[in-house]
Amino acid sequence: KYFKPFFLTPEIVIKPSWEFYKKKSDEKIVTLDPGMAFGTGQHDTTRFCAELICELKNQNPELKSLIDVGCGSGILSIIAAKMGFKNVIGIDNDSVAIETAEKNLKRNLLDLQFELQTQTYFPKPLTTFILRDPKTRKISKSDFRDRVVHQAVFRVLYHIFDRSFIFDSYSCRFGKGTHRAVYRLEAF
Repeated sequence: KYFKPFFLTPEIVIKPSWEFYKKKSDEKIVTLDPGMAFGTGQHDTTRFCAELICELKNQNPELKSLIDVGCGSGILSIIAAKMGFKNVIGIDNDSVAIETAEKNLKRNLLDLQFELQTQTYFPKPLTTFILRDPKTRKISKSDFRDRVVHQAVFRVLYHIFDRSFIFDSYSCRFGKGTHRAVYRLEAF
């Protein structure tokens, strides 16, 4: 009754699972049902941590991993994933919290599924940044949600198109890749 959609950070909206919220293009929506677990996003420490996660990722786009110790409802883990952290681990010693976090992760994936089914899904613009390690490179990356869609499409289409590729095509193929391509090249 009292838990309504709200902005946790300027780019993150927390939406209770039972409430409707019309997403605007630049917002990241976290659908949440805290149940009996800690973490609705209304506590100052959660807000601070969410702002810190967003700031860290925006200032250091090359960061890949985040561990959420005492994950509660999973709110910070979900925010980290939506901000583009590739490897996110949520840990808690409360079995109710673990179950709640798993359900909230599933809810956020179901939101994406609904957008795909209703044809309301639109990919976000690529995020571009400069990486200097050891040479300077311009990197463009897709939003987390878009990468989930890419993987889903890849898994469906891979088996259809793989049969039509020549043997010595190595990019994005199971059992192949850069190292195998180099070994094959050395064989010539």
